[in-house]
Amino acid sequence: VAEAVHGRGRSIRVDGAPGMGRSALLAAALSGVAPAGCRVGWAVGDEVTRHLPLGTLVDCLDSALADDAARHLVDHPPGDADDGTSAETVAAAVALVRRATEAGPLVLVVDDLQWADPATLRVWAALGAHAAELPLLLVAAARSGASDVRRLPADEVVELTPLDTAAATALVRAVAPEPPEPEALARILDDAGGHPGYLRHLAVGEPGAPTAGALVATVEAHLAPFTGETRQALRALAFLSAYELRAPGTQPAGATSAELAAVTDRTPEELARVLAPALADEVLTTDGDRLLFRHRIVARTLHESTPAALRITLHRSFAERLAAADAPAEQVVAQLLAGEVPLDGRLGGWLAEHVEELAERAPRTALAVLRQAHVRYALDPDQRLLLTAWLARLLLRQQQVATAEAGWVAARTTDPDLRGEMRWVAAHTHERRGEFEAAAEIAHAALRERRITPQWLHRLRTLLARVRPHLPGQPTMPHIPRSTTIGGGDPTGP
Repeated sequence: VAEAVHGRGRSIRVDGAPGMGRSALLAAALSGVAPAGCRVGWAVGDEVTRHLPLGTLVDCLDSALADDAARHLVDHPPGDADDGTSAETVAAAVALVRRATEAGPLVLVVDDLQWADPATLRVWAALGAHAAELPLLLVAAARSGASDVRRLPADEVVELTPLDTAAATALVRAVAPEPPEPEALARILDDAGGHPGYLRHLAVGEPGAPTAGALVATVEAHLAPFTGETRQALRALAFLSAYELRAPGTQPAGATSAELAAVTDRTPEELARVLAPALADEVLTTDGDRLLFRHRIVARTLHESTPAALRITLHRSFAERLAAADAPAEQVVAQLLAGEVPLDGRLGGWLAEHVEELAERAPRTALAVLRQAHVRYALDPDQRLLLTAWLARLLLRQQQVATAEAGWVAARTTDPDLRGEMRWVAAHTHERRGEFEAAAEIAHAALRERRITPQWLHRLRTLLARVRPHLPGQPTMPHIPRSTTIGGGDPTGP
């Protein structure tokens, strides 16, 4: 502004995603312009003016000039072009602004320049070429990734990037009704990813309702310029990452291109075309072959603002498509868990076939889905029995209590080997917890039965030997007839 007052103008543009603070920065930076003796013209591009030739420019000039010269330019264009972009019209508009600067310094500000009409953009570019020789400051703010605007020359471009942790924390503490607890603050910072608009909404939002009201509107505004197919692809990507969104931490939300292709029935080339605007606008970033949301809250909002019944339907569909594409089992199960998809015979059969792979690759995910399977009475009894047995095994591996699940399987199975394993799992769980009497009781009961295989009889006898010193009194071995002994005459059953 100071340079423009002395006759050396320039063109400046502020780029940033919606909610990054473009308008707030303009208001703060230009709040002291009037005392500097400048006339200020201010306009905001929108859907209406973009269809009116020179509509945005005229709005801007009208707020700065005292006459109707700008309006006359629109009503009586010198050129023949209907859209106002003829060379004569552009030259006339530039001449009008040059004459206006003869009366004093002029600051022209256009917010949301990406919505401006083509004629305004041509004049803006032409004015930028003359600004250095005039007391004229051109200030525009535009959405990142707006290709028409990026092609316009500018002496300086200010790119608004996400706030760092210190600045983001300061903003949250400044606007929150009450100082957030450390865990809540960390969640807000993770979800917002340094985005000032999202930080404000999350800081003042109702607990437990992250997608309510204004936040949903902000996300919708963020994605509004994209085509329907781009928004659908973004929603699919959000659904693919919905399970990991439940976990706290800074892991970006996203999925691989192959996963997204599988659930959307698109080729990699089609996806590249569809998602190009989101990448240019920095809604998405990439990490190798993974597509990631820059701000986790966008993914969370796309998922949580979808009606519950539709969420279940989509997650089930995605799970089936991933399974058909031979995706890793944990990716399929993540869809079942994220949408709380009811397990039926078809899904139960798939899980039974892949539970061992899942247990090895993602034991915590396996535990979550197996807990659901155990309480699903609609499952085939054999499927439910097999899956509950795996639940007991995993609980034991994860140092958790497995007695109830193991006992449930042991009481229902007709397989001697599985019954013996589950008796041992239950007894060993008690042993690890220091519950030696309970462990011994299960082992003695199993040894008195005639319905478990030799290997588990042996392991239960070994367990008894370990816990015997910890039992009260003088515990003795149960009487085992010699007719049912194995190797070396060791008793193995009643």
